[in-house]
Amino acid sequence: MTETAGSAPDRCCADERLSEPARRVHLAVLAASTATGRPPPPAELERLARAHGGPPGPVLAEVAGADVLAFTSDGRIRAAYPFSPAPTAIQVSWPGGPQVHAMCAIDALGMSAMLGRPVTERGYGV
Repeated sequence: MTETAGSAPDRCCADERLSEPARRVHLAVLAASTATGRPPPPAELERLARAHGGPPGPVLAEVAGADVLAFTSDGRIRAAYPFSPAPTAIQVSWPGGPQVHAMCAIDALGMSAMLGRPVTERGYGV
């Protein structure tokens, strides 16, 4: 995955309490989710942490502790607010972008502001 300067997720308010390596990992996860609809795998998260000057274990613990990312027991991302890597009842799309799932309806609404573009939301069973 390549980080792109000025990508839409850079406009979001990544938790300012995060260290620089943790903030960059968080933004990279948002950028990947925006571009592909999927977060990076664990090996890429570790690479990103190291590339930004942080040891992977503490950096990933920091983003989890700040509740900006949540992980499964095998180190995969299970929540990258507002994105859900797993299917949910709320699907979101935008022109030229992938179809993604939101953690909840409020997160779906926030995607438009985060991305700086209109999004379309479809909820099922909500």
